[in-house]
Amino acid sequence: MRLSKAIKKVAAVGIGASMIGATLFGAAAANLSEYPSPFVMDGKFNGILVVGTGGTDAAGLAADIIGVTDIISSLQFASTTPGTGAKKSVTVQGDSWKVGTATKKLEISNEWTNSSGSRENFKSQIDFIDDGDLDALKSGSVDNTKGNAQYNQYLRFRNSTTGGAKDTGYVVYKEDSDNNVGDFLFFKSGQEIAQYEMEFTSSFDSDVEDSGGAVTSTGTYLSDYEDETITLLGKEYTIVKARVPTAGAWHGMELTLMGGAVKDILQEGETKTYTIAGKPYEVTVDAITDQGTIIAKFTVNGESTKSISDGDSDKLADGTEIGVTDLIPNEAGDVTQDLVEFFIGAQKVVLKDTNISVVGTGDTAIKVNDESIDGSLVTIKGTPTATESQVNNILVNMDADDDYYVPAGKKLSEVIAAEGDEKEVLFTNNWDIEYLGLEEAEAEEISIKTSGKDKYRLSFMDWGGNLVQAPLAYASAASVLKMGDDDDDFIINESRNVSKDDYFIITDATKDAGERPTYLLRYKGADKSTDENPKFKIENVGSKETLEKTYTAAGGSATATFNIGGGSYKVENHEAITSNDFSIKVDLDGDGTINESNAVSITTRAGAQIAIAGNQTGGAATIDLADKLTVTISTPDSDDYEDLTPANIQYNISATSDTEVDLTKLDVYSLVTPDDEDNVQYGYNSLGAFIKYTNPSSDPDELIIDYPEAQRLPQVYITSGASSSSGGVGAGSENVNINKIEVGAAKLDKDVSSADLAANNVLSIGGSCVNAISAEIMGLEAGTCGAASGIPQNKALIKLFENGEKVSMVIAGWTAEDTQRASRVLANYEDYALSGMEVEVTGTSLSDISVGAPSPVMEEEEAPAEDEAAE
Repeated sequence: MRLSKAIKKVAAVGIGASMIGATLFGAAAANLSEYPSPFVMDGKFNGILVVGTGGTDAAGLAADIIGVTDIISSLQFASTTPGTGAKKSVTVQGDSWKVGTATKKLEISNEWTNSSGSRENFKSQIDFIDDGDLDALKSGSVDNTKGNAQYNQYLRFRNSTTGGAKDTGYVVYKEDSDNNVGDFLFFKSGQEIAQYEMEFTSSFDSDVEDSGGAVTSTGTYLSDYEDETITLLGKEYTIVKARVPTAGAWHGMELTLMGGAVKDILQEGETKTYTIAGKPYEVTVDAITDQGTIIAKFTVNGESTKSISDGDSDKLADGTEIGVTDLIPNEAGDVTQDLVEFFIGAQKVVLKDTNISVVGTGDTAIKVNDESIDGSLVTIKGTPTATESQVNNILVNMDADDDYYVPAGKKLSEVIAAEGDEKEVLFTNNWDIEYLGLEEAEAEEISIKTSGKDKYRLSFMDWGGNLVQAPLAYASAASVLKMGDDDDDFIINESRNVSKDDYFIITDATKDAGERPTYLLRYKGADKSTDENPKFKIENVGSKETLEKTYTAAGGSATATFNIGGGSYKVENHEAITSNDFSIKVDLDGDGTINESNAVSITTRAGAQIAIAGNQTGGAATIDLADKLTVTISTPDSDDYEDLTPANIQYNISATSDTEVDLTKLDVYSLVTPDDEDNVQYGYNSLGAFIKYTNPSSDPDELIIDYPEAQRLPQVYITSGASSSSGGVGAGSENVNINKIEVGAAKLDKDVSSADLAANNVLSIGGSCVNAISAEIMGLEAGTCGAASGIPQNKALIKLFENGEKVSMVIAGWTAEDTQRASRVLANYEDYALSGMEVEVTGTSLSDISVGAPSPVMEEEEAPAEDEAAE
């Protein structure tokens, strides 16, 4: 008796350890925390549900049926996928322009290993923007004593100054100068960011005068420009000083402009407080001189400035500029005090060109607050005479002083400042370029992954919305490669005969490239011709549906046509039809004929084309090492992208001398390895397909592609003034597809075979006492009740068992009510902390429920009289 109890105690702790799933060994991949996976995969139900028929208590069976109904309802809610083409984009508030036009969209670059790549930059989209795109470029006018001068404003975009290459101002996935890897808006050192232009439609004029106001060719004063207000890129400036830099060189010009956060006029001795960027500034005008050089002195927050003359400025200890734009001393007998007009938080800008008559001969850098700005260049165009200056255009080139990588969510000015460079190169600092990342788009996975070291599986989304796996390649011997695996072939050529259990591709080639419905099928055999109503049997691997078609037998031939996904596919025998499961040939491309030369490509649901090039002709499917197998993933439909044809993603597969498979990237496009990762490379093509290529040192390489249903476009904005961005959802992005759980997914235990159990993920409701499938999963005899079932008294368990590549789950209680309580927990899985391989459920009702770690059954108990006890 003591020995018997000890054995039962161990059995209760380790129930099922030597049965299906060996839950104590090798089951680490399954975990209740991942539920509803793997029973819902890629938004579709992936399994069967089983209810027991044992026992004689109708109420107990009804309770189990209610339990499975609750679980199905919950799983249906989880079985959804986003609507096709769903995209998420960003909305920018404020004065902004998104780079691109109604007919041209900026695309992320393809990067080639042997050239600069296939790129689009700002210039690819548009030559310039104006006030129709950005309010800061609004047209205006300036009046002076010489007349009214009207002007337009532009931001112009040009290609590289070295040969016109598109090597700046584009979005690319690469490693930046700080070894960060990602998608960036990139500006190349020494190349132009943009060019600002103010174009006067009627010239802006001034006489050339001496200090006394007399017009003369040797004068240096351009007084008609002074004290005039002009708006540059949305920021108002006063021209505080205008000069001919060198007396007699009347073709030169130097304009000093001043703008700022606060502009005001104070009297001598007056005090006033201003707030700039949240900080108060108390300003007192200490003195304004009346004679000689007229200057003003200030005290700001207790700090005294230097003597500041008209058009000059001083920098405070915190870096804030205070500048004078006009000084008005009182005249004898005036009752008013001396006045000073000034800016605080000032920006003083000097624009100088020593020869405005000849472009490119007198250009100089901008000066901002007396600092020359690297990367800037001022060009003033005009038609001056000896006594009159005329301005037609003011241009400011803004070049990158370093390589600038703008990551998603950042502004160019922030990156410039972080590099220690002068952000004032962005003329006026009242505009910026923001990169807000790639548009988010729903995507599907395409992958080539190992199954052991000698096999590759190809995964893709078929046109039923199912993620399918095809046995792509198998190293059948040293340096010998076979399409398929060690048991079955993978057929893509109509010349190949298809044997029972072989996999093959059908695709409707009557449709345009990129729009061809494609499915992975498996031949499940055929009836011999002497059978009544003999049939071909083909499995749709994605939907797990077996299609049967009665064939017509005449003269020793058998033919039938399968209609799948809108296409029609002819099937005919290849061997004598007098025996079951004869081999067949298939019209793989749906064109109505079986042609020996026809090989098919895969078109995924999102429109990717997967072409597999190999020597699969006649009856052989072996490819020698010299030929290899080439897999090319492309985007054949030009409607799927804007202008840049996405780079093909191309890999060779071969067999090594160690009888292992090997995947090799063809050296066409560039991938990047982050510093903190080993043996992995990443990249994008212009569609926005994201590539992850893993090349471990001791295992075969693998490839995963995140292929978007709609092109992922860069979101680049030119903004002015204060702007903000928020995640906006594009049209259709909230749509979901509800993927129906098919009728027949729920089964009675008597209708489920051991083969069904091995081939499916199984949710089995009810214990071994009433459910024969639960008993088989747990390694017990059907009808095993009480403590022998391994279920604690007055409790229920939810327990996972692994079965090869499949997973089974048993939901079972001591009584039918306990089972229903556990089913309710599973249906409301998000409300409970499910983890590990097993949890225990207790409670007194369907609302009083607790979930915890399992406890062993210490003693065998007498089973309750009801048949459903310990079910």
